[in-house]
Amino acid sequence: LFYFVKPSFKIEAVGDIKTISETNKSTYEAFVEGLKSRARNWSSDRYVKGLGEKILTSDPSSKAYPNSVEEFRRYFVEEKMLSDPSVIIVDLLDKDGIIVASSRGERVGVNEYEEELEYKAHHFSKTITAGFGEVYLMGAVFEEDEDDRPMFHATTRLFSTRIDDQGHFVPLDGVLLIHFVSTKELSSILSKAVSAQGSAESSMETYSGVS
Repeated sequence: LFYFVKPSFKIEAVGDIKTISETNKSTYEAFVEGLKSRARNWSSDRYVKGLGEKILTSDPSSKAYPNSVEEFRRYFVEEKMLSDPSVIIVDLLDKDGIIVASSRGERVGVNEYEEELEYKAHHFSKTITAGFGEVYLMGAVFEEDEDDRPMFHATTRLFSTRIDDQGHFVPLDGVLLIHFVSTKELSSILSKAVSAQGSAESSMETYSGVS
């Protein structure tokens, strides 16, 4: 787990990774799988798939294009994100990693591919060629220009509602980037790790005759 801090871009370890992996592995894995499952479900939403395909394949200079981008923002802000407060931003990236639609309109045009190369903030490059249902997760990420809490960045490739000759959904040249803020869950995991480490140290002291 790491924080990627802006604007200084320092990288700091969060907690004791060894302790988390050894004493709370199942808890952390369940937490991670929960985030992946939610990202997978959102990318499978037929309306999101259809809207995403329209944006990714339309001419940006067309009259309908801005309306599609605005509908993307509205749908997530006014409908999807209300059901999951842990999601604070949803971006649609094109094949070059440029944000073409977002729940935060001011983010359109941001080059997330450059963010990946320089700060390792997510897994866009893996995701743009990924198979259906694959989700990549990066966390914990701290970016002051997005939020003051640690985030987890989930990326999953977008697929069309259309089916090919083999019965598979047609892949699109786009990636859904979902920004999760899961402070409570993360705090719980770290607290358990600290408690477990304290118990282990206490037992060791008792065993060695130190009280």
